[in-house]
Amino acid sequence: MEDKKEINLLAQHILEKHAVIEVSLTQMTLRARPGVDDFQFSLKRGKGSIFFKGTELVLQLSFNGYRVALLDTHHYGCAVHIATFSVSEAEMKKIQKVLGGEIEECMQDPGELIDGIIMPERRRLLGDAFK
Repeated sequence: MEDKKEINLLAQHILEKHAVIEVSLTQMTLRARPGVDDFQFSLKRGKGSIFFKGTELVLQLSFNGYRVALLDTHHYGCAVHIATFSVSEAEMKKIQKVLGGEIEECMQDPGELIDGIIMPERRRLLGDAFK
């Protein structure tokens, strides 16, 4: 009986790990896996799609509207910026409703944000010679 219970728990874990929540945005789809730190943006450009994958979403309200930053905080030992997407207020509310999360106020220019995250990572990978 105990073996059957363990198999059921394992099956439930596998299902939860591979379940995908999709949020449809303007020319964009956000996919998230509830049991895993895994977020993927599918961005439609013409007939093709571009995929961005990361482990953390940051919801931001900046001087020029709402945006979602996708970071990888798992694979490199620090937060590495993957991409930032502008979204409408309605889309931000939709993301919050489906995935949760609080909107952070961001006063930085996107370029400053990107440099602040990526530059330390380059220094770490390339050593002191890059400083």
